[in-house]
Amino acid sequence: LKGDYIYDLTVLKNGNLLVGTDAGSAEINLKTRETVNNFTGQYITAIAVNSSAQWYGTGAGYLSDGQGIWVMNESGEKYRIDGSQWSRTKSNKDVTTLALDVVDAYIGLKPNGSLGGMVRAMNLVYSDTKAPTATWKSFLVKNYPEMPGNDIRKIVVGKSKPYKRLDGEIGYRNPVWVATATGLGRFSPMISSTLNDGVWESFKKGVAGVELPSNDITDLAYDKATDTLWIGTNGGGLTRLRAGLLNK
Repeated sequence: LKGDYIYDLTVLKNGNLLVGTDAGSAEINLKTRETVNNFTGQYITAIAVNSSAQWYGTGAGYLSDGQGIWVMNESGEKYRIDGSQWSRTKSNKDVTTLALDVVDAYIGLKPNGSLGGMVRAMNLVYSDTKAPTATWKSFLVKNYPEMPGNDIRKIVVGKSKPYKRLDGEIGYRNPVWVATATGLGRFSPMISSTLNDGVWESFKKGVAGVELPSNDITDLAYDKATDTLWIGTNGGGLTRLRAGLLNK
């Protein structure tokens, strides 16, 4: 490995391990120990993989700001999403987490003043000759007060089911769970219509309903087989959310 600080780990379907470090990323064949290094010299802070591509989020190093996202397709071609799709601010391109759904991507950004928050790339179209195209939308608390916070630590995609809105029951795409320093969020995007359609909900300590043991959410893991969300906290231990109930 080129770097000693490990930011993220992902196991591929072929059994190889992807590692994001403070000096690039590596794909390790766990049987032969053969290692292929990619994006040498960059802080690879987040990795996400689907059937179409591998996504690598970058963070700020000692001498540079984050460079947005690199996408590597099945042919090994690498294309950069430089962050201009969601921000004109140089310092709002430091990626903390990535999550991929079938046709959407979700990007968590490191907070910087009033910035940070989450970015959604909707209706992704992949190409063999360029970076994937999408419709991009940024979410910040100042524009979406139902969000729990702008300090996004982890994003995971849940299992689709209907959710209640004021106008009745509507079908959504897979709900997106968001860990922040100030609570747990759930974003429920709609199956159709416009990018802005969807519902933000916050779950916090001391709030009636689904009450958390701590608002400082450090990590999330989702088990689709049992529809269980595992929630790691700072000060409140480990909690799970299943069938709308929290269990420590």
